[in-house]
Amino acid sequence: MKFLAVVLFLSTWYCPATALSEPTKKTLKFAMKRRKTDRRRRRLGPAFKDFPTLWRENDDVYYTEIRIGGVKQQTFSTIVDTGSLTIALPCEQCTNCGSQHRRFVPSSSPTVKDTGNGYQQCYGEGSCNFGRLLTDKVCIGSNCPPSEAATINFGCCNKYAPAFSVQKADGIIGIGHGTTLLKSLNDHHKLISNQFSLCLGREDGIFSIGGVDTSIHKAPVRWTPMTLRS
Repeated sequence: MKFLAVVLFLSTWYCPATALSEPTKKTLKFAMKRRKTDRRRRRLGPAFKDFPTLWRENDDVYYTEIRIGGVKQQTFSTIVDTGSLTIALPCEQCTNCGSQHRRFVPSSSPTVKDTGNGYQQCYGEGSCNFGRLLTDKVCIGSNCPPSEAATINFGCCNKYAPAFSVQKADGIIGIGHGTTLLKSLNDHHKLISNQFSLCLGREDGIFSIGGVDTSIHKAPVRWTPMTLRS
């Protein structure tokens, strides 16, 4: 099944209002207040749906939070990247990952496993991260419990690219078309809909997983299928 994605913009400073559905600032704030209610409601059934918060960095990238671990979770901020597939975080022993960043401590997670493989991921602008490829339970959101996590590989980096060392977010999470955390969540929990959306405001936004909240739309949603690279 194809993943469908829609990007919702708060302001025409990003794109014309006719191109995509545009939420108002009032409805966006209302939706942000409703997140706890939405989280409680979805736990009543087997299907999975979530509305984590997005925050904006000064260079117009957006990040959310993820939690890693089965019993004692570790929380990290991660840039949401539609152009990659993997998760990369600073590892405990990293010396160039930026003093402002939280590090993943493998010894603090009884559910983590070392795959025995190295990790390397390069990005379109030329930056590359290196480390160890670990696997653990990962979920999206500042307060997501282990029951909502899926087991997935991620890069525990001991060498960060300069651009990653100075960014505000601790790491990055890829949500492109392929084996991503979103796919693992759908395989694991059967998302209500095999969809995600990014609602981007000037300061923050909403990362919808498993469906969208149509109550914040000013116009009909226009969908974009996630396709494989040629």
